[in-house]
Amino acid sequence: MDWTKISRTAALATTLASVVFCASASEISIHKDSRTQYSVVIEGTIQPGDFEKIHHALKKSGPFTTRLYLFSPGGDVQESIKIAELVRTLKLETIIPMGKGEINQSLDTIEYSESCPSSLGRPAPRSAENCVCASACTILWVSGIERNFGLLRVHRPKFSDQTFATLNPDEAERAYSEMSANIDAVLSDYGFPEEGIQKMKSTPSYRAEKYRPFGVPTIVPYFDELLTARCSSSPDKGEFSLLRIKKRQNRASDEELARLSSLEATAGKVEECRVIQTTAIQWTSFSNYFGVDYEAKVRSGELYGD
Repeated sequence: MDWTKISRTAALATTLASVVFCASASEISIHKDSRTQYSVVIEGTIQPGDFEKIHHALKKSGPFTTRLYLFSPGGDVQESIKIAELVRTLKLETIIPMGKGEINQSLDTIEYSESCPSSLGRPAPRSAENCVCASACTILWVSGIERNFGLLRVHRPKFSDQTFATLNPDEAERAYSEMSANIDAVLSDYGFPEEGIQKMKSTPSYRAEKYRPFGVPTIVPYFDELLTARCSSSPDKGEFSLLRIKKRQNRASDEELARLSSLEATAGKVEECRVIQTTAIQWTSFSNYFGVDYEAKVRSGELYGD
């Protein structure tokens, strides 16, 4: 067996792009969410060179850019992995199309579809066919330090047909196993559930199955615990909810109203602390990674936020 050929084959560019989707090359842009908050938007198929585009955009926009919107049917795996590492390093939030489902159905049978409304200043894809996060886009979504609860489409990875068709069965097995193991490791490191990885493996590359990642926490556990250690924990949600219900129903005593007011004040302080700490961490991450004094750029008027 020609191991040199197999290693060379396994190192070739791989893609998770599904033949179900037809999309143009990706467009990368910066979206103004508010006066002091921006997002980077990826729309379309991820291709080699996109990392450099995103790297350039984020370096220029700086830590006012805290979110990554993903409207993509997938694309080049290796490029997606590079972008994912950047996303995690800079502590960005990742946002994918929401899952709109039919009501009055059980969780197991509910039929979801993608929803990409443009509301409250949130960006939406220019093309309706890009209202999706599929294939290699999954890697980008799960790399976020915070992830919205949206809808993914998954399927197992593939080499380009021209490459894979030339291999004999032993070579194909070796090359595919190496590629699959690499992708599994990346997804697992970022906290993607084993259930999701198995669903991906069981779905042929020529179609994509809808997947709701229920096992993925909204905030990466270590980051959530770090904020809790620095800011304390929020009040008990059960007590909070009960007191609010009683207040709405005019059944709360004076003591309960006072307790609710205290809980609300505590929750507000905790949330404010978490926002401040997250912002400080993001600014430090941007400054360290890019080697840029962004605070000086703000003072000189060179950066967003004015």
